[in-house]
Amino acid sequence: HRAFGMRELFTGSHAEYLAMHADMPILSLKGEAGKRIERMVLAADFTGKLPHNIDLLVALREALGARLYLLQIQLPGKKKSEVAIQEHMSAFAHEHGLDDVSYAIFPADDLEEGMVRFAADNNIGLIAIGSMQRTGLNKLINGCISADLVNHVQKPIFTFKLRD
Repeated sequence: HRAFGMRELFTGSHAEYLAMHADMPILSLKGEAGKRIERMVLAADFTGKLPHNIDLLVALREALGARLYLLQIQLPGKKKSEVAIQEHMSAFAHEHGLDDVSYAIFPADDLEEGMVRFAADNNIGLIAIGSMQRTGLNKLINGCISADLVNHVQKPIFTFKLRD
């Protein structure tokens, strides 16, 4: 069940708790869980710490036969060169043996809104995102996009731990 408002602030949801504390990747299934997943997106900046267990996402993609999009959200005031972003995405795809992927750079005012809009515009069936697994005061101060997606988005969300 999704969490909003004061409940989200203080307790969150069970899915959020698992996504924020698990050492292994978590697949949160929601309202669209029965639909066939033909397209999936991995949202990241592809320059910082990337998941060391990306192999499970690659295996999931292959099992589903889904098209994979590598997505970076461009926030106002944090614009990066599109050429540099494409180079980072390409290097990531090459490093992980990802053939036949699509690259996307999507402008948005915030990360969650950008991912939700991109998913809607491109008929994305699953959103994959790494998580710093922020909890408590750190989450309150810095926010946690993966927790927000788990709580608010009615699509399957695949979260995986970024830090060791």
